[in-house]
Amino acid sequence: MRVRRVGIAGSGELAPLEPDPESPVILLGDSHNLVFHAGEDMHATASGLPDQLALELGFAVDLVAVRGSGATAARVNLLRRAQRDPSYWTRKRLVIWCFGAREFTEADGWAKVPIQN
Repeated sequence: MRVRRVGIAGSGELAPLEPDPESPVILLGDSHNLVFHAGEDMHATASGLPDQLALELGFAVDLVAVRGSGATAARVNLLRRAQRDPSYWTRKRLVIWCFGAREFTEADGWAKVPIQN
């Protein structure tokens, strides 16, 4: 499979772009957002959806993604970020939701999670 790697030119190889908590764009989702991004069992680094969005947008995104826990856990992580930083939402302009189809068709239900306290 051919992939397009995204990163910062360094000595020899591209250094992956790190997600940016200050970014105006949040990528929210399950482990599908980590495939080709997180490495190890996620197959590769610097080639996943957050990396491709960074290339196309011209800046890194704020990544809120969880492995194997689905939509509720990802949204709880988003809430925790907002609770730690009261100005979190003032810097945000767009939330991109990206979950596997089974989260919408086979999940046991989505718990209600507020976006802030």
